[in-house]
Amino acid sequence: MQETLYTMAKRYSVIGEILLHILFWAIIIYLFNQNSFLRPINESYKEFLCICFIAITVYLNYFVLFPFLYKKNRIILYWVASLLTVFIAGFSEVELIKTNIKICISFDNKNFYNSYLLYLFMILSCRYAGFLAFFILLRFYKEVQKTYKLSLKMFEIERLYLSSRITPHYFTSIINSMQAHALQNKGDLPSLLEKLNMVISYMLIESIKEKVRLRDELKFYDNYVILEKQRYSSDIDYRFDIFNIDCNLLISPLLFENMISNAFKYTLHDGTGYVHITLDQPESNQLQFICTNNMASNRNTLKGKGIGLKNLRDRLELCYPKKFELISTETEQTYTITLILIF
Repeated sequence: MQETLYTMAKRYSVIGEILLHILFWAIIIYLFNQNSFLRPINESYKEFLCICFIAITVYLNYFVLFPFLYKKNRIILYWVASLLTVFIAGFSEVELIKTNIKICISFDNKNFYNSYLLYLFMILSCRYAGFLAFFILLRFYKEVQKTYKLSLKMFEIERLYLSSRITPHYFTSIINSMQAHALQNKGDLPSLLEKLNMVISYMLIESIKEKVRLRDELKFYDNYVILEKQRYSSDIDYRFDIFNIDCNLLISPLLFENMISNAFKYTLHDGTGYVHITLDQPESNQLQFICTNNMASNRNTLKGKGIGLKNLRDRLELCYPKKFELISTETEQTYTITLILIF
């Protein structure tokens, strides 16, 4: 219901914006009709063409130049292209009306006539620039609003995702398993405590960063998996194979943690369970993560609602919009999830 209301509100917002644009151009047409210097020769179709020149200049910038050129490395190109469209539009309008100007003014001095056309070209270019500046400010306002809403949504999703990963139940389970481990008088308890400290530090400090190095992320999983194996107190065949990857890649933190956690949770804990992970770069601009595990026969009663993957997908849609694939494949005995990131 909430999603339906949001979709309807968005649709009506778009319709309202279209109506405002139509009203704006209706007012401009009226003003041109009342205050045009072309009226004495009764060529109103040229006035309409002049308005079309303005509209084309504005919407070419609004829908094409701004979205595709106004980026970090293309800002200068955007402004150059915008000025070029202004000058082309001004020159086109001068060419359209210069015969009418000549008839109305009848300059005998050719140099004076050319100077007047140059002056007219500058005036018309300024007029185009004025219209363009208005719509550029409008576009900037929309982008600021969009960025603000996106930031709020990103903060909320990151908060939900992080809170779902750092739960009292998770740490209680690990501490209880360590307590049982200590009662058995095994000498690796200090090592486990150190790894727990590193995992907590990473979750609380590094995970709030926008991007982390893949190298640091992999070090986190080395410690995390050891704690997972200790947590479930079962002999799990764990393998993490890495093939030809750039460890200096920057990625969003804790992207793989949910999938690894689920693999350990739903694998068999009778000594035959396994979790096999591969990480590679099939293309120079891609990172592929594949996690496969076998599953218990009563897995349907264990899974619950499974909001973790939904939160992960929501997070990916914000961090990597249209630049990721999340595919899950399930058989009677295995579950495989594949995540492909495109940089």
